[in-house]
This record gives sequence, C-alpha cells and structure tokens, in this order.
Amino acid sequence: MTQISEELMMKFITNRCSNEELRTVQQWIDESEDNARQIFELERIAMLAESLKTDKHQYDRVWNSINDKISEDKLRHNRLRRIRILRWSAAAAVFIGILLGSIFILRQPKVEMIELTADNGTMTITLPDSTKVWLNRYASITYPKTFADDRRIVSISGEAYFEVTHDTSRPFTVDGKWLNVTVLGTKFNFNSSEDKENTVSLLEGKIEVTPGNNKDGVVLSPGQKVQFNPQNGRMSISQVNTALDAVWHNRLIRFHNATIAEIAADLEELYNVEITIRNSVDNSRTYSGSTVYYQSVDSTLEALSETIPFDFSYHGYGIIISDKK
Repeated sequence: MTQISEELMMKFITNRCSNEELRTVQQWIDESEDNARQIFELERIAMLAESLKTDKHQYDRVWNSINDKISEDKLRHNRLRRIRILRWSAAAAVFIGILLGSIFILRQPKVEMIELTADNGTMTITLPDSTKVWLNRYASITYPKTFADDRRIVSISGEAYFEVTHDTSRPFTVDGKWLNVTVLGTKFNFNSSEDKENTVSLLEGKIEVTPGNNKDGVVLSPGQKVQFNPQNGRMSISQVNTALDAVWHNRLIRFHNATIAEIAADLEELYNVEITIRNSVDNSRTYSGSTVYYQSVDSTLEALSETIPFDFSYHGYGIIISDKK
C-alpha cells in the first residue's frame, strides 16, 4: 500500500473515519514501523494540543518543539524525506490550529480522577472502556472516571499487566516514571520504577514505547521486551518469552509445543535456579498446556511431573531432571 492521504490521516486522528477507512488506516499502520511512528507522532501532537487550552506560553513551546523536530529531520534525511516530514508537520499545524480554536470557544469540564493502589497482594481493575488491568503488589494506577472521546490515558507506578480493549479511534497511553506506552488494543506488561530498571514486555498486538527524555520511540512486536536504565538513559530491545514477565497476574505458566529443555529454561528464569537435564531424558517430545505458578519451584515441578514423565532431585545448589522411574 502506498502512503495514505493526509486527509484520511486527519479524519483518523479526529475520529471521523468510516469503517472501511478505519480498515485502510489499520492496514497501513501494520505495514511498517515507520507508518506506526507517523500515526503515533500525530496522536501525541493532538493530545498535547488538547492540553494547551488558552495558555499562550505552552502554545509557543509546542510550536518551537515542532520547528526543532523539523530542523533535526532536515539534517538526517534526504530531500524526499524532508518534503514528506514538512507536509506532515503542516497537516499537524493545521490540526493544532483547528483544535485550539475550538478550545477557546468551549471550556472543558473538570475530569474526575481515580487512584488505586494494590496493598499486600495483586489487584484486578476494569477501566471505563472495559480494559482490564492487574496491579502487582504495591503498584498504583491513576485514571479518569470517564475517558475522553479521542484518547485514553492512565499513569502507573510499579508493575501492571494490561489487556487493552481495541479501539482504533481512541489510542490508549500508559505514562510511567521514565517510559510511555501507546497502544490501540493489546496485551503487555509494564514495570515502572523511579530508580530501578524499567521494562515493557509485549504479549499481543503492537505498541510504541517512548522514553520520557524526548528520544525517539520504538515499535514492539509480540515477543519483544524493552529494558530502560534510568541511571544512564539507555534503552535496549530483546526477543524473549514475554509471557513469563506476566505470569504473576494470573499465576499460570503456559507452554506450547515445548520440549522438557525449553520448559526447564523457563523455570530457571522464573525461579532463578539452575536445572540440569540427564542425557537419557527424551527431549524430542513436546508438550502444551499450563500449570499453576507456585511460590516454590518444587511445587511447580511436582505438578508438571504428574503429566510429563520425569523425576527431579536436588544436587548441590541445582536441580537434576531424570527419567521417570
């Protein structure tokens, strides 16, 4: 698919697309990370313009940041790329002007905010749009009693797992201490900390993760994990079993066509133990299913050994898996 028109993009941002147009935009977003970044960029500008209201100082700051971004892109890209960025920036500027004009006329009602904190255990919450959130111990979330018509924004502190209700007309944004995550509908785990490593693990869908230091964001695919170090501002991406990061929210460890060696590797990561597999164990067979995530690796291995033919024993500081007797 070629580049979609600016008119269609602005209709998407302002929630005026028909069902057919929504499918066209979604197909275009899924084609490349560059397309996804463009839509996320316009959505951020739109949300920022919404927050400006009548503050001229903030208005000037937005225009300065837009001009700075255009200047940076001029240095990095070729002439064709510069023309495209200028066209997008012009479209965004028109949108800001229209939105600011409406803000001058209409006063926004005060938004009632809700703040919840999980105490000594996990907490499950259903947001106004039916999105489900699991808070890990001591984590907190703040969200509006009613979401706006064009966006859904929440903020968290600590670790939370999200199953976001799909709504292409209202992007869902999670603000953390150091990272921001923008999605349309997906499942991901977000661990936000003030002084420790921040992580975002994607299980389903597509998300953009943006550092709070105004650096460019990255678009994740399922199975990818972002790790951000707040001490040096460095961000890295790795391919992992992201489901393991979200095991805490439903206490289930899931396997799909996994060998005993692959299951053992997952348990090593979850419980921080060393597991050795005897050569006599048949590692060609695969297994699918789930087991309860117990507090101790012993209990989990006991449960698995009831359906998978193996025995286990301790040797020094590690665990040995052998043939079932």
